[in-house]
Amino acid sequence: MNNYQPLNKIGMKRLMKYILLMIVPSIYLAACSSSKEEVIEPSITISGNNSAIVSSKGENISFSFNSTFNWTASSNMSWCKITPANGIGGNATIQVTINENTSYDNREAVIRIVSEGISTAFNITQIQKDGILIAKDKYIVSGQYTTLEFKIDTNVEFDVTTPDWIKYNKDSRALASVPLQFTIEANNTDNEREGKIIITSGDIKQEINIIQPSLA
Repeated sequence: MNNYQPLNKIGMKRLMKYILLMIVPSIYLAACSSSKEEVIEPSITISGNNSAIVSSKGENISFSFNSTFNWTASSNMSWCKITPANGIGGNATIQVTINENTSYDNREAVIRIVSEGISTAFNITQIQKDGILIAKDKYIVSGQYTTLEFKIDTNVEFDVTTPDWIKYNKDSRALASVPLQFTIEANNTDNEREGKIIITSGDIKQEINIIQPSLA
């Protein structure tokens, strides 16, 4: 005798509820497991420029970036200081204080951001202090027609001003150690005379005194 009886509507509903109770938790657990397996890769993305050129007087500048994880910042030069030196993941901005450059050469610094084994860099170039350096500020020359030569060290273009009895023999304006030559006329007056060779570039000024005795 066959004891099988078809399910009525109530029985079918109970069966469907039972099946759903078994399936839904399995789907939820599978979704959670998949979520846990997702890996966020570390990244550092720069916002805007990654380099700057600043004046010799010194400046305060800033750089912005986004990091997926906590980060640290460092400078390879003591004249370039960073605030803050570390932070949490997300958008960030660091302030960079650059001291005055008192040297006669350009200089460079690198700001490096490090996070979870990766890094990126901001590059800073600071221009040199402008200068004209002379070895002596006074020359005593012969009373006769003569030639005077000396060198100056400069990193700027310059102008030369002289009295009418000293002629500047212009030759070169290379930005380095520059030889200068002057022709000095004979002093046929009754008195010793004195003049100035003035070398200028913008606000920079150097004066060299020339003393010439009389031939009389």
